[in-house]
Amino acid sequence: SSDLSLVFSASPTFTGTVNVAELSATGNITSPYFYSQSDINLKKDIVRIENALDIVKSLEGFRFKWKGNKADSIGLIAQYVEQILPMLIGTAPDGSKTVLYNGIIAILIEAIKQQQLQIEEIKAKING
Repeated sequence: SSDLSLVFSASPTFTGTVNVAELSATGNITSPYFYSQSDINLKKDIVRIENALDIVKSLEGFRFKWKGNKADSIGLIAQYVEQILPMLIGTAPDGSKTVLYNGIIAILIEAIKQQQLQIEEIKAKING
């Protein structure tokens, strides 16, 4: 197999489909739409997330500066997330860690639903 490179310079415009196993960028990737595959037909062993609120409480968000461009940012630390949700962590060829942030969204949704149930129980006790 041969390694292929696709190199853009300046402000490229591309229309069409590119299928790649992995894409890495050192700069910004911008689009009005980023879709993630989520079709039920692509999944198996589907179970609802349990203890989502406990998971959220164990995660930590941080403010930081990127070493490369010194830009201010906010996010998670992959090595800390890996201790709690190893299935959301990837490891690049250079050993650096990545976070599948889309997975965090599902946990947040379930945690909010758990909190809402708690709120409704408290309201029922107060009103009733």
